[in-house]
Amino acid sequence: MTNYSFVLDADGKPLSPTKETKAWYMIRKGKARLVSKYPMVVQLNKIISNDEICKDEVRLGIDDGGLHVGIALVQKCQSKNKVLFKGTIEQRNDVKHLMDVRRCYRRYHRQNKRYRKARFDNRKSSN
Repeated sequence: MTNYSFVLDADGKPLSPTKETKAWYMIRKGKARLVSKYPMVVQLNKIISNDEICKDEVRLGIDDGGLHVGIALVQKCQSKNKVLFKGTIEQRNDVKHLMDVRRCYRRYHRQNKRYRKARFDNRKSSN
């Protein structure tokens, strides 16, 4: 899969993504500067007019799962769709265990109060 880089013009307007190798080439030639490395974002040194900007639609796809969530950015082009970015998010699976441990601590502290005086015979009727 080809890696793509997101592109901004000098004003910060988003442009159509380009291949990562071309982005590094523009950085080396001084035509752009690196804004972010992951995901790779470069900013051009020149302003692009609105009529020259490509208006292809970019969609976000999310596949939610139990342990992993998949995300992808897809650009709808005229010939075929391009995958611009894809990745997975690994969800935590230790929360249930941590809540059980916390409950055990809480119950232990409720039952074990040795620093207090005994309070079993503190009613008026028990005199």
